Amino acid sequence: DKTIREKYPATQNAALQAYVSRIGEKIAHQSHTNYPFSYTVLADTRTINAFSGPGGFVYITTGLLNLLENEAQLAAVLGHETGHIIKHHALKQMEDQSLAKTALSLLSELTGRNLNNGLTQMGTFILLQKFSREEEYEADLIGIQLMVNAHYNPQGMVQLLDKLNALDANGVYLAFLQNHPSSMARAERAKAYIEEHHLIHPGQVLDTHAFHEFVRAEP
Repeated sequence: DKTIREKYPATQNAALQAYVSRIGEKIAHQSHTNYPFSYTVLADTRTINAFSGPGGFVYITTGLLNLLENEAQLAAVLGHETGHIIKHHALKQMEDQSLAKTALSLLSELTGRNLNNGLTQMGTFILLQKFSREEEYEADLIGIQLMVNAHYNPQGMVQLLDKLNALDANGVYLAFLQNHPSSMARAERAKAYIEEHHLIHPGQVLDTHAFHEFVRAEP
């Protein structure tokens, strides 16, 4: 978390940060894990992205926040990233990278050439690397279940994925999509999962006044 915060400063908008943390806590409470989850808003208005790392750290840029239209979509983003943490996806990547680094170190010794220069920033950028297609689908479905358990309308996840897909189709660069497979395929799978398990119920939260007060008020 310290390395990320040094490279990507957090927002100075305390009210916005507190609001996102509250939504994150609602999602995290449904995970039934012992992780000390934290949800940080990064003061990057140009980049549309969200990512997570080992230890329960979840980050979302103000650029992505400003793209969202309701609280359920925010819960979908946070639920998806929480899903990655619950399933230890980043830890698995780190284990793979550790094996790769060990192999390169051995090759360096055998060949007398320094092959490790390209891995010096691994600690920071491991969080920004791609997960597998199945890991992304898994995080989506876990995110949907966390949303539903927190009384959010799971259509927020479908809306989010449809929105990202539309922007990507129009040639808008989205850092969020660089770390994820096709949003169209993910949206279709999310819709099917919601319908199959009958996850839409009366009274689920889609939008709130607080979302527009804190997120839409963000400059």
